[in-house]
Amino acid sequence: MGNLNVVGLGPGNKDNMTFRAYDALIRSDYLVGYTNYIKLIPKEITGKEIISTGMGDEVLRCEQALEKANEGYEVSLVCSGDSVIYGMASLCYELINKYKNEQIEKYQQYLTDTDYIITKLNEARLEDDAEFEAMKAQYSEQLIKRKEARSKINELQQEITSLK
Repeated sequence: MGNLNVVGLGPGNKDNMTFRAYDALIRSDYLVGYTNYIKLIPKEITGKEIISTGMGDEVLRCEQALEKANEGYEVSLVCSGDSVIYGMASLCYELINKYKNEQIEKYQQYLTDTDYIITKLNEARLEDDAEFEAMKAQYSEQLIKRKEARSKINELQQEITSLK
């Protein structure tokens, strides 16, 4: 059975990539992605089959990744930055229904903690409204704290700018 990993490369260098994302790339038989994002994969990750497409071929990339996972391969669909924010994780999640009850054993996204929360909420919203409401309540405190922290960071940046 195959696995599909939707991997956000972070800001474009190995040092800012999560360990889980890096590990998924190492384990993969296939790396699928936009041509320019494939170039961001750390150079030491070698011996992989590469499938790359141009801008605007997002659906095709997801389908190609899902097809290879369905054939039993370990596949990483590579995204720049974050796989949820830039939409490939959500697109794959929508398309995976074509492959339900087939050979894809695991679908995994590699995200930051906050993005993980948002992704889980989005998945619950797509599947079950009751589960969505329960998860929204569970994670609301963490999301509020993040919003407050971001607001404080913006305030501090404005103060620093005004001191110059």
